[in-house]
Amino acid sequence: MKKLMVLVIAALPAAAMADVEIYGKMTGEIARNKTATATYPNNSVGQAAGPFGATTQIDSASGVNSHIGFRGNEALGNGLKAIWQLEQGIDFTNGGEGNTFATRDSFIGLASDDWGSVKLGHISTFQNSNMEYVDPWTYNANTHVNGSSIFTRTDGRVDSAIRYDSPTLLGGLNFALLYGFNEPGGGQPKQNTFNFGVSYNLGAFTAAYSYLNYQNSNAWTNPDGDIVRNGDSPALGQRFEVMYSEGPLYLAAGYQQTKGYGNNLWPGANPSFDNLTVVGQTPDSLLGKNFKTKEAELTASYSLGNFTPRLTYAYGWDVDANGAKQSDTGYKQWVVGTDYQISKRTMSYLSYGRVKYGQNVPFDSGSGDDNEYTLGVGISHSF
Repeated sequence: MKKLMVLVIAALPAAAMADVEIYGKMTGEIARNKTATATYPNNSVGQAAGPFGATTQIDSASGVNSHIGFRGNEALGNGLKAIWQLEQGIDFTNGGEGNTFATRDSFIGLASDDWGSVKLGHISTFQNSNMEYVDPWTYNANTHVNGSSIFTRTDGRVDSAIRYDSPTLLGGLNFALLYGFNEPGGGQPKQNTFNFGVSYNLGAFTAAYSYLNYQNSNAWTNPDGDIVRNGDSPALGQRFEVMYSEGPLYLAAGYQQTKGYGNNLWPGANPSFDNLTVVGQTPDSLLGKNFKTKEAELTASYSLGNFTPRLTYAYGWDVDANGAKQSDTGYKQWVVGTDYQISKRTMSYLSYGRVKYGQNVPFDSGSGDDNEYTLGVGISHSF
């Protein structure tokens, strides 16, 4: 793959290369983890086989913290231009095993300063690309406790998507509309995606809201082995965030509600909080019900020279199932750490995070009242 990329780039004419930007970030960390994703072995059906313990490992924090991308544009006249991007997360601590192209936002489209932009491809939802003010941490799947992966579990990218982004209006207003097409056929229901997001910036303040709807994505397998869907209960998510950034001070707060049905509070949810369990195994008494969650999060940091100490606290209320609160099914999370800016493009960091789940969040260990934690230290370079 590396040789192929070199040959392709070398073959490009100089004029084409002038319009191509290569960018990315490399992050390496060593972390001590006691989390489901880091330590649960998988059995033949992909579920956790037993209780988890702690491990120490070196990884590349792939994804937003380790990625490479290529992007460019071409002026078409009258203020219109063609835009494109090809971006992928990279893992360089395992010899590149499993790395593929276009794992992150990858698209082609048109843009204008007058009317905004339209993109087609594999594209982020609004909260994934324009929000997450409460989550400035560096972490990956195994070290997810060292960031807001529970609160931001609804964020992601949509396949076969079209997205429109407005130009800046009224001195600071921006909005976006996204629609993802999923036409499975063969008697399967459509599972299209709709997302609307809006933000407003006024000096040091920014406020943003996102609404996300996954059509027919919730289901559960009943005792007869039949897959049951509730078409009146799609997976929904709403989030509101505010951010204040002035000089060395940074403050952010967020509140969100999610809704699901069956045995999935949210499709593709982080294993730390997938429908009352860390591994997505819902208690039989709660299967086939409508679920609702409410969560809030606060983040604060203050830069002192090259150091930026930071603190995050998140709180999840007890889950609602068919209109009844399920006692002790919430969570509490806090993360504390600091970044150290070595240069303009190189940063090191140290962070510690812990999540405490309610007594009735049933881990596979069966103990209830379980905790996850991570202690990580790393270095990151942007290019």
